Amino acid sequence: MLNSARSVCMACVVVLTGMTGQGFADYVGVSWAGGRIFRIDEFTLSATLVQEIGANGANAMARDDLGQMWIASASELWRFDPDTSGLVRAATLEVADVRGLAFAPDGRLFASVHEGAGPHRLYAIDVTSGQAALIGTNTHAGVQGLVLASDGSLYGWAVDAGLLRMDMASGATIDVNGVLSEPDNFLQTLFVGPGGALLGAGRHGGVGTEIVRVDPATGLWTTLGTVSMPPGLPTSAADLRGMERIPAPTGAAALALGAGLMGVRPRRGPFVGIAGTR
Repeated sequence: MLNSARSVCMACVVVLTGMTGQGFADYVGVSWAGGRIFRIDEFTLSATLVQEIGANGANAMARDDLGQMWIASASELWRFDPDTSGLVRAATLEVADVRGLAFAPDGRLFASVHEGAGPHRLYAIDVTSGQAALIGTNTHAGVQGLVLASDGSLYGWAVDAGLLRMDMASGATIDVNGVLSEPDNFLQTLFVGPGGALLGAGRHGGVGTEIVRVDPATGLWTTLGTVSMPPGLPTSAADLRGMERIPAPTGAAALALGAGLMGVRPRRGPFVGIAGTR
C-alpha cells in the first residue's frame, strides 16, 4: 500500500512539474533599502532574507536564460544565483539610475534609465563591461519596470500612464489603453508568473509589497496578495523594486522534489488557479 501511494505521489509530481511546467516555484525580490534579497514562497507569499548588497539603491532586476538574477543598484550591476544564494558584483554601469531591466530575445540586457527631466531612455547593457548603448527615448515618462512577456512583447510600467508596450528598436512606447494619466499606479516592477501570466509588484499605500496580475490588453490589474516580510527588519525593507520567478524544477529535479514532498499536503495560496493548473 505504501509503495502504491508513493507511486501515485511521484506520478502527480511528474504531471505537475514535468508536463505542465507548473510545479512548486518561488520568487526572488530585492528591496531598495539595503539591497536585501528575499526568496518568496509562491503560495504563501512569505519572504525569507537570503542575501544583501548592503547599500541602498537596488531598483531593478531581470532573470537570464540560465536562471541567474541581475540586479541594478545605483551604478553597479550584481548577479545573484538563486540556487546557491551567491552574490557577485558583475560590472560598474555607465548609467547610474536604472529603473527597469529585462533580457531581450537575443540576450541583450535592456535597461530603462532615468536621466534628468523628461521620459526615460532605453539602453542595451553589456553585462561583462557595464557599457551602455543608447537605443532611444521613451514616449512616456516615468517607466519603472521592464519585462519581456510570454507573448514576446517588451512592456514597461509608467507611474502616470500604467502599462506600456515598448519598441525594442527605438524605445518608443504606446499606452495599451490610451489613458494618459491613471490613478494609483504604484507598481515598481513587472515579471512573468505561472503560465506566462503578466505580473507586477509594488508597495501600495505605505504597506507591504503587493503582487498583482496585469491584463496585457487593458493594463488593468487585480491584486493577488501582499508579501509577508520576516520579523525584525525595518519597514523600508518591504519596498521591493525588482521581482522574478524561479521556475519550477523539471525532469530529475522534479522527481527529487516529489520524493521530498511525499506525505506533505500541497500548499495553497493567492496564486491558486492563476495558470489553470492549480
